[in-house]
Amino acid sequence: MSSAGLQRRHQDRDSHLATVPWPSAFHPVLSQLVADGRLYFGSDHVSVEPVSRVERAYSTLLQIRVQGSDGPQGAFVKILKPRADTPAERASMQRNVVRDFEMTRRVRQALAGCAGLAAVRPIACFPEELAIVTGQAAGPTLSAVLARGAAGWPGKAAARRMSWLLRRSGAWLTAAQAALPEDRAIDVEILRAYLDRRLAELEMIGPIRMTRAGRSAVERYRDRLMGKLTRESLRSVWIHADFCPENIITGDGEITVLDFLMARSGTVYHDVAHLFMHLEAMKVKPWFRPAVIDGLQRDLLAGFEPGLGPERPLFALMLLQHVICHLVTLQGTAPGTTARLYRAALHRRHRRWLLRVAGLDNASWT
Repeated sequence: MSSAGLQRRHQDRDSHLATVPWPSAFHPVLSQLVADGRLYFGSDHVSVEPVSRVERAYSTLLQIRVQGSDGPQGAFVKILKPRADTPAERASMQRNVVRDFEMTRRVRQALAGCAGLAAVRPIACFPEELAIVTGQAAGPTLSAVLARGAAGWPGKAAARRMSWLLRRSGAWLTAAQAALPEDRAIDVEILRAYLDRRLAELEMIGPIRMTRAGRSAVERYRDRLMGKLTRESLRSVWIHADFCPENIITGDGEITVLDFLMARSGTVYHDVAHLFMHLEAMKVKPWFRPAVIDGLQRDLLAGFEPGLGPERPLFALMLLQHVICHLVTLQGTAPGTTARLYRAALHRRHRRWLLRVAGLDNASWT
């Protein structure tokens, strides 16, 4: 159905969709939002218009502007992309949509009493359309803030702002873990098996493969770290599982986190180590000074747990896991020369880190 057709469909309610083209997959979702404007936006008469669209690997994201009786408000519609055109895959994606929506609602409710810490507002869930609709958080992503503020020699105001944001990002994780507790113990053998699978992929996939000697070095380092873990350190907590700068919105005095599709139980340092690695990756770009990024990493750890350092065995193990997983991702193809050069630089940086912590040398790669 065209946008004009959707408009005529709801003409009897004085509600309409803007006559701007958008992907046909979104038509049923947008039609339902207009038809049930009171339920979703508190107004019987709403209009919806598209603002922008982003294609991601596993989803398409449409930003919309909703006009109701209380004025305009922003929202996002996310439609998941099945990896295969089969009934089983579609059913799996439908379950993921429901899980994403319910987890978003759960986290938002859990953080309701935490001033300045929030999750996006869950608006609607349409499993048949593989779609979830959430509110729009005001402010830029942490990624955008760091791209502007951390380059070169940041001024005092910018430095204070970024330091505060990283500390608050760490505090968001601490608050979420406290509000959404998990009490079962982590099985260290599951951690070992997961890393084994990723190491096997590094041996088999990509232009720069890990050798048997390299894998043995990583396994020795992993086993040394695991030997230092205590039962208390292996307690299970709620984790976001994709805690990165693109999923953190930095509004005025507030940190809002989005995209809970991958949320599950995990180790206490899983998320903070993931964001730590993303900050480390910024050092690949020559306009970011390592000393500035080092300071932001310290702020992140201090905001999460005072006294935490990257040498903590469980943190080091999680960082190792993230680096290995990132290396697997970097082994894939990238469109464009700039993207390929960037991936190659990240790969080199990760290899240098593995040389430093685990002793991998040139013989560890082929």
